[in-house]
Formats: sequence, C-alpha cells, structure tokens
Amino acid sequence: MPSFQTLSVKMSKIGRGALWILNILRLSSIRIFFVPKTEKSLINASDVRNILIVGYAAIGDAIFLLPMLSSLRKGFPKAHIVFMANDYPTANELIPATGVSDEVWVEEIPHTWKESQRVNTRIRSGNFDLVIVAPSSPVRFLDSLLSIPIRVGHCRRIFPISSLKNLVFYLHRIFLGQDFERFLSLNFKIWIDEPNSEHAVLKGLSLLSPLGIEGSSEMTTRLESLGRHFPPGEKHPSARIGIHIGSEKSQYSKIWSAKNWVILSRMLYRKYGVDICLLGGPDEKPESLIFAHAADFPYEDLIAKRTLPETFSEISRCDLFLASDTGLSKAAMAMQVPTVTLYGPTSPRELGIFWDPQKHLEIKLNLSCMPCVLGGIRKEGFGVLNYMNCGNHPCMGHLSPDNVFAAISTHYRRELEAKKS
Repeated sequence: MPSFQTLSVKMSKIGRGALWILNILRLSSIRIFFVPKTEKSLINASDVRNILIVGYAAIGDAIFLLPMLSSLRKGFPKAHIVFMANDYPTANELIPATGVSDEVWVEEIPHTWKESQRVNTRIRSGNFDLVIVAPSSPVRFLDSLLSIPIRVGHCRRIFPISSLKNLVFYLHRIFLGQDFERFLSLNFKIWIDEPNSEHAVLKGLSLLSPLGIEGSSEMTTRLESLGRHFPPGEKHPSARIGIHIGSEKSQYSKIWSAKNWVILSRMLYRKYGVDICLLGGPDEKPESLIFAHAADFPYEDLIAKRTLPETFSEISRCDLFLASDTGLSKAAMAMQVPTVTLYGPTSPRELGIFWDPQKHLEIKLNLSCMPCVLGGIRKEGFGVLNYMNCGNHPCMGHLSPDNVFAAISTHYRRELEAKKS
C-alpha cells in the first residue's frame, strides 16, 4: 500500500536534512581550522585532571557500562569525573549512588543549535582533558566536545564494502545514528565490528584501550547495596519470583503483554506455590492495572513504590527474576540473581547474559526476521519486517505462556520444588 505524507511532514524532513548538512559542515570547519591534533603519546594519567562521560543511556546500558566506569575511576584516581546524561533514573539515582563519578550533570539531549548553546557553554567551562562518549550517547550539536583534547568513543565505518547493496539503509543510518558526526568529533575511534558485535560490557571496556588502562569486566559495584537505607525485607519461605512487566510504550516493541504475565504467574503459583512480586517504575502503572484486573492469585505490587536503588534491593531478594529485555533484567544478572529473559526484536548477543551464564535462561522464538533491530534502526525496503512496520510483532505475540512455563519448569524445577510451600 503506498504511503502518503502531508506537505508539513515533507518540509519537516527537508528541514532536518538541511540542518544535518549544515551541522556536518560546521563540525568539519571546526575540526580542520580550530582543533589541534592530539597524539597518543600525550595521554598520561598525570595530565588528565577533568574527565567528561557523555553517558546518555537506559538503565541496562548503564549497568553494563559500570565495569568501564569503575576501571576508569581506578585508572585516573585523582581526576574529577563528570557524568552527563538526561533526566532519567540513570542520572538521578543509579550513577550518583555508585560513586563512579564525582559529579552528575543532568542535561536533556539538544535537538537544535539554539538548545545546545547552554549545554555547550557548560561543557567548555569544565576545562575537560578527556571525554568518553558512551555507545548510545548523542553527539549532534555538541560541537563543544571538539574543545576537549582527548575524545574517545565508538564509531561505525561509514561505508563498509557490503553496504553498497543497501545504500539507502546506510545513508539513513548515518543520518539517524549520527555516525558521521561521531567520525568528525572523535579523535580516538573504537571501530565497531557489527557482524560480530561483542557484548556491551566488553564494548564499554574497549573505550579504555587508547588510554592505556586495562579494564576489568568484574562487576565491582554491588547494586543491591545502593538502597542501603532501605530496611531489610522478610525472608520468603516459598520461592520469591520477581517480574518486570515493562511498559508497552517501550522502544522496539520488545515487551511481552501484561495478560501473558498473568497467565504465566498463575501457572507458577498453582504448580510451585511461589510468591509473585511485581517491580518497575511509574511508567508501568497501566500494565500493573491490567495485571491486577486479571489476577486471581495473591501477589505483591511494588511498581512505582520503590526508588531504583530500592528496586535493586528487592530484586536481590528474589530466587528468580522474569522480564522481557529490560534494564531490570540486566540488574538481576549483575547481582547474580537467576533470570528468565524473553527476547523478540532485540538480540541477546550484545545485551544478554554475561556473568555466570549457567544461572540464566534466554527464551526466544526462531523466526527468520529475528532480531530485526540488530542494526539499531529500521531497515529500508518493501516487505522487510522490522519492529517499526511489521504490525503484529509475532516474535513476542506468538511466544505463549505455555512455552515459557515449560522452559522455566525444565530449567528451574529443582529449585522451585525445593521451596514449594
């Protein structure tokens, strides 16, 4: 079916394209005429006094970034580290509680030059010697980064040879993914090998290689202790199963429906007598109401009743944690709580199990279109399924509670029956 766009939509796209071209020209001129080159020999721990982390990231991304941040803190013990991110639990609750930075700047992502003026002025005032750009962080309109001598971040090759067969897709990605801006802004690039993309923990640690720091993938931050002012909970004689339903408004359409979680929870309660506990943030209240309407078994609803550090403490008390591909599932993995994670549009290769793989279970269908967001944005072309246009999302919709229950029973039967009330 042909698609039709209004004149205002077309003009908006033309305007964004023109703004992108002007920004590229501006970055190029600054890079060529005003930015001195930094040699690798100049990177010395004693010379680095102020460090900026451009760390815009979701909760799961930030958790997998923590080993790099801890290693950076150890490598530059006397440096003043600033973590900059948007108004999100990552910046407001997670990073401040970990101690991996001395200061947190909460700054929304600028979308125009006018919006970026204040952020760029603040960055220049920091007199930073080093900036590390996290994998998911934006760089568009942050021309102040070019004032920092050492600029490290990941970069995808603009035109790999194989891209010629899908030129439109790569051109689209360069624009939306800000690849070209990264290419111009960074002077120490960590190239991403997309066909064999490594896990996010290792990808984060690779940011330290230009700095001569040998990072450790060990999770030194104890997430369960971040809510230390939270009183200890009661011990559960039955197996305690935490569930993160997630919000159906989540990006990538990767969330299993609340109704399916109800059916699965009922099966687990009737078979093993488990204690069900729902965890999550304020955005997930609509899903908790759907769950409450259909549930005919006892459960505890802690959604939006705990801060993020307190939620980590609650997860640490669980015998098993169930979720779609969400940040709280990564938190459970980091705390060595056994997990069951459901995957659809996303891939566990980069954001899946890393520590103690024998403790965790990944469940997904084997559809030819999975995972459809591996490239980061939608693929172009007629008939190509992806999370933005496939409509019914069979990767999650066809994953039945019966299949998930059977997989859990096979993998965790002994542990669940041992605590059966």
